[in-house]
This record gives sequence, C-alpha cells and structure tokens, in this order.
Amino acid sequence: MWLVLWAGWVTQAVLAALLVRKFLHRRVMQGSFRVFDAHRPRAWVMVPFKGADDDLPAAIDALLTQDHDDYRLICIVESEDDPAYPILQRELARHSEAQTAGSAPDRVGGVVVAGRSPDDRGQKVHNLLKAIEHVDADSDDSDVWVFADSDAVPGPQWLGKMIGPLGTEGVGVATGYRWLIPEAGANIWSHLASVINSSVACFMGRDKMNHAWGGSMAMQVSTAREGDLKGWLAGAISDDYQVSRMCRHLGLSIHFVPECLVASPIDLTRHDFFNFTHRQHLITRIYAPWLFVGGIGVTGFYLFSFVTAWAMLGHYLYHDFDGGAWLIPLAAMLSVFTANLFRAHYRKQVIRCAFGTRIVQRMRRTLAIDRCLTPVCLGLHLLLLLRAALGRRIAWRGIEYQINAPQDVRRLPPWRAGSVSDRPTEQ
Repeated sequence: MWLVLWAGWVTQAVLAALLVRKFLHRRVMQGSFRVFDAHRPRAWVMVPFKGADDDLPAAIDALLTQDHDDYRLICIVESEDDPAYPILQRELARHSEAQTAGSAPDRVGGVVVAGRSPDDRGQKVHNLLKAIEHVDADSDDSDVWVFADSDAVPGPQWLGKMIGPLGTEGVGVATGYRWLIPEAGANIWSHLASVINSSVACFMGRDKMNHAWGGSMAMQVSTAREGDLKGWLAGAISDDYQVSRMCRHLGLSIHFVPECLVASPIDLTRHDFFNFTHRQHLITRIYAPWLFVGGIGVTGFYLFSFVTAWAMLGHYLYHDFDGGAWLIPLAAMLSVFTANLFRAHYRKQVIRCAFGTRIVQRMRRTLAIDRCLTPVCLGLHLLLLLRAALGRRIAWRGIEYQINAPQDVRRLPPWRAGSVSDRPTEQ
C-alpha cells in the first residue's frame, strides 16, 4: 500500500515539474510563431480604475502606447470622487493634446463614470457593463473588446498579441495571466502569495484547462453578442469565470497567450494575504467547484504522502534498520525533492524569459521558498482552501459581498458588513 502511495507521490512531483517545463517551452517558443500577427481588427480596451496607485500615470501611458494601429482606451471609475478620476482626466488630456499636435495617434476613448453598483452585482462587473454599454453602439461585429486590470502594466506588444488568436476559428477568448511579483522589501506573505499563484499560472496553456483571466482578456464583439455576454455578467461578481462559462456554453476554446503573462506587483500584509487568497478561493468554489475540489485533492494527496513517508521512515529506522525497508520512503522523498528542484528551476526560467534578469534578482527570496519549502506552501494552500469551503462572504476593494450562486450576489450594507474586512487598495 505504502509503495503504491509513494509511487503516486513521486509521479505527481515529476508531472508538476514537466508541466512547468512545458509552460516554459510555450513561453520561449511563442515569439517564434507569427501565425496570429495578421489579425489586427479595431479594439476597444476597457479598464476599471479605483484609487490613485503610484504607477497609475505609467499604466495609462503603457495602455496608450500599444503597438497596434486602431484602438480606443476606455477608463472606468465608480464616481468622480475616486482619487483616480482627476489623474485619469489629466493623463488622457495630455495624450489628446499630443494627438492634436500630430505627435501621437488618437487612442483616447474617455472616462466612463459607472456609479455605484446595484446590490445584486459586483462593482467591477457593474463598471464593465457600463463600459460595454458605452462602446456597444459604435462597435462592429468584427471589432474586439479587450478587458484589463489597472494594476498590471503591459508591454507595448500586449494588445496585438492578445488580439491575434481571435482570428482563428473556434477561439472564443484570448487571455493572459498574472505573475505576482513581490515589491522590494516585501514581507513573507507576498512571497508566499507569489509561490501559490505561480502554481496556478503554470496550468495555463491547454485549451480544455484554461480559464479567462479578467486582468487581461479579449473577445470578438460578434462572440460577445452571440453568447449574450451582458446576460452572463448580470448578477455576477466574477467577470472572468462567467466569460469562461459563456465560451464553454458556445463550444469555443479559451486560448492562453504566453506572451501576455503580466507582472502584477504586490506588497501584502498578513491581513491582505488572507483576504486576497480567501476571495480567490471562495469565488473559485462558487464558480468552478470542480476546480476547487481538484485543488483540495491534489494538495491533500501530496501532504498525506509527505507525512506518511516521514512517519514510516522513522518507524523503519527505529524498528527495522537492518532490514533496509527505510530506503523505500527515503528514496521517495529524495525523488520528490529532486523533482521539486527541477520545477523551481523551470519557474525561475519562466520569470527570466517573461520579465528579465532584474526581476529574477528581486525574487530571490520567492524562488528560495519555492525551491525548498514546497510542503510548507502546500500545507498553507490546503488550509486556505479548507477555510474557503465555509461561508459565502468576501471583501473586495472595501466592499463586502455575499455570493449565493454564480449570478446571485448581494452587496452588503456597511451595517451588516464586518465578518471579513479588506483594504480598498488590495489587489
């Protein structure tokens, strides 16, 4: 029995390393394929903003200097009282003046003030629906709607790479994904969040396993209209899971674009870490229960095998040292540790390829945790998953919600809030 269990454990570790290696291969090889470069339709880029982040001007500049000829940037805020609003107005006006002077193309689509969301939907989803209403009448079926988060500053080729695969028959959505990059001087919680998130990121690539990520995704307007995107978003709090469900309902694939892997800087306190991970896991439990249960199964199997291997190693060393049975769990542990080292090495190469050597140097602590503390990270991940198995409340950008079903969400009034808390600036 133990032999079969530990053989499965070793196989799991080896497959995890091979999965990251394959992810690295896709990221390296993506740049050599130009099959998608010919598809260049007009694009509407919709980005919700909340709060005056330090890098907000840089984000606007990056979004308005994409290597794509025909697109408009639509910025969305909840209200004119949002600290981001005057900064957006200033930065967009500066780019409009440059366009008028002939030194820049016209890419400014304006700022949409969405207003407070109804109590039956999330604020971000409400913002996106208002942006869609704003551009719908001017959008042709051949156009593309692109959605992005404000805290992920893209490179100049991001938009073109995101749009390209949509010209392929059968592709419903093209998506990137985030890689959490701890800020310089960030504490242990940021590094743990990065390691846990990277394990999810490396699953992206196979169309059947992919899900859209709301921080960087695109679809043809014809697909959004045929699939009734507005209907799927109604009453929801998760835009990306609902887009994924819409695509699968239409029988279309979700194409992951490795070159659209986006650096997302983080500096989390312990409070931020637990609220961020709880929100992500609870939303997954409601919108993709099979994925949530699978996460518990995979992490639980690894940890059970780890504990039994150590326990039986101690048992055999104490009771049957001369028999040599202790060599079996020891061999299993060494094999798993070696596979973990290869997996961590491949992840390091992904970071180097996607973000450069400077980011690798900044993430030395993260990479050391990934390399040497896999059982600790997985143990914490399992506890976080089990915590999210209970309750239905989350906090997001200073607002608390109760999620009863994928399209049954209730925004809680302040006097009922308090079971969980969240800082408005959280990821």
